[in-house]
Amino acid sequence: MELQGLISQVMPENSGTSQRTGNTWMSQEYVMQYYWFPNQTQPSNIVLRAFGEDKIKNMNLQVGDEVKVRFHAEA
Repeated sequence: MELQGLISQVMPENSGTSQRTGNTWMSQEYVMQYYWFPNQTQPSNIVLRAFGEDKIKNMNLQVGDEVKVRFHAEA
């Protein structure tokens, strides 16, 4: 699936240490607004999470950035 929209919120970074490996980890969540239907009057929202300090720093997402995301949803 592919969605395109605007970043409306950038949440604070989360980090910790894995109990199993002892390695440190980092994640950050972003709220993206998008329009599912062409005539939709109110945007839909989705929360995206990035894992890994390098990915977070490389993406450097800010409020107002236009992004296109591809993902596979599974429950």
